[in-house]
Amino acid sequence: MITHKIDIFNSEFSFKTKEYLKKIALSDSNLLIWGPSGSGKELWVDYFAKIKGKEILEINCSQNNPSLLEAHWFGYKKGAFTGAKEDKKGLFSLAKQKIIYLNGVEHLDHSTQTKLLRVVENKTFLPLGALEEIKLKSSFIFSSSKDLTKLTEKKQFREELYFRISVFSLFIPPLFERKEDINSLIKYFWEEKSLNKEELRKVKKTLINYNWPGNIREIENLTNNLIFQDNYKDFIENYINKNKFQNMKDIFKRDLTLEELEKQYILFLKDKYKNKEILSTILGISRKTLYNKLKKYDKD
Repeated sequence: MITHKIDIFNSEFSFKTKEYLKKIALSDSNLLIWGPSGSGKELWVDYFAKIKGKEILEINCSQNNPSLLEAHWFGYKKGAFTGAKEDKKGLFSLAKQKIIYLNGVEHLDHSTQTKLLRVVENKTFLPLGALEEIKLKSSFIFSSSKDLTKLTEKKQFREELYFRISVFSLFIPPLFERKEDINSLIKYFWEEKSLNKEELRKVKKTLINYNWPGNIREIENLTNNLIFQDNYKDFIENYINKNKFQNMKDIFKRDLTLEELEKQYILFLKDKYKNKEILSTILGISRKTLYNKLKKYDKD
């Protein structure tokens, strides 16, 4: 019985991550979950909260004007500024013993990062115009779609804050590195949308071999579109052909090893030309070398 969407994942990464989160759930130390957009960070946050048996108070760090953010987070006292006609509780006051989940911390400016650092260090916050700090009983989870270590090197993210929020750190890789999870997600959404199972058999290999640059969201969006299609195969092939070039651009943005980059490029050309003789000519390698590489990729 599926009790959480994470339970459908069956890749080696997912099994290890579940065990990792069960171990660190015994601690109240801060957790940073990062990875590309749509890779399922929110699912893992929710899964972790369920292990801890706590509710989540989510704060989206990309949606607030920095000048208004302090009042929005910490609240304020009557008369703290022009227009403050009454006391107002901020989000942190509403947290109580929930997990405070700060989603997208890479979007915070330096001023806000400094304010957040004090909160994370002291587990207290001061509403605007107040004289006494309020003690926080919450634990924290943070997420980022960017590698914060690189942002600290560029002085775009405070190093002290990074080390405070990443006592435990978890990277969620893109789906193309987790083929087993792609298979599980396709099956899950196919059943959820009551799509034709016979049609799934015809397109399953194509779907699993696609790199899904939009990750989980892209799979869900595609299956939503299939509800209105009679011919799944043609629709999926047109969709993938249209997205191939963008797919490669997204792959090049990642820090891949030369071996992994070669693999992605060869698979990209294989899908494009369908003909191994043409493919070996373009790559400048013998057909035997190409067959050996493709055989290895199939095993991977």
